[in-house]
Amino acid sequence: MKNVMMRAWEIYRTLKGDHIAKLSLALKLAWEEEKMAEKMEFDGYVEMEIEACMGTTYTFKLWEKADKKRIYVTYRGKKQIGYIDCKNNNSLAHIDDCKAYRDACEEFLNTYTIA
Repeated sequence: MKNVMMRAWEIYRTLKGDHIAKLSLALKLAWEEEKMAEKMEFDGYVEMEIEACMGTTYTFKLWEKADKKRIYVTYRGKKQIGYIDCKNNNSLAHIDDCKAYRDACEEFLNTYTIA
């Protein structure tokens, strides 16, 4: 939090205009930088233990063929629950209608960047 505030004031000093608008914009930009810095690069395979899903393990594995690029999602290493379509804005496809599965995929997308 301290780093975000310090960065926001750095950005604030470079802006011109209304005091409140400058501060608002500076905070938004600083938070965006912080979020982008936290993401890790996805290298094709990862196992994640999702705390929101009671510590359940999910596996994310990259698959590419022709013009398709997908990340298949497996629950507890056994049950394939669907995939993330990388060619379609990382949309969730064929993910079972279970909130925990969707939450796990969202956490993966918030943690990793996909090249």
